[in-house]
Amino acid sequence: MSTILQNSPWSHGASQFGHATALSTPPETSSAHPTPLEKPTHNEGRAPGDHRSVMQITDNPIFGNLNKKTDMYKRFQQQVGGDWNDPNLPPQQRADIAANAERVLKYIDQHNSSAADSNNNRIDGFSPIRNFSSAGFRTVHTIEGSEARLLDNFSKNGYSALP
Repeated sequence: MSTILQNSPWSHGASQFGHATALSTPPETSSAHPTPLEKPTHNEGRAPGDHRSVMQITDNPIFGNLNKKTDMYKRFQQQVGGDWNDPNLPPQQRADIAANAERVLKYIDQHNSSAADSNNNRIDGFSPIRNFSSAGFRTVHTIEGSEARLLDNFSKNGYSALP
């Protein structure tokens, strides 16, 4: 487990006096031979010793290609415990929800198929075809066997949809 020092007065890790505080981050693995992640089975929040804020967690590029205006995104948030951007939730709860989302996204990203590159910090396999639902959200089309299809299945069926 690596430790970083956070000394910005604007960060969640800084004390009220701006002194540096240590924030633990999860161990990093080599991108050449990443360690396979264990299948997540339920929402468990951040791992012991992980004190990252919701912003630090969602700065992970794996969140980057998720379209926030889709039915699938809303369902995904429900499956991982809620909306990690909801300002009405306490910061600790928001960070735990974001950690649940990150864990699922990283697990899905490690699955290789003809429609996806594994461990590339993005969910591959979204089709460019988009429609709108009756609620005004976009429906997403995914490519069979892709990470995006697995994410869509997870958003509908929860942890039992993960292989």
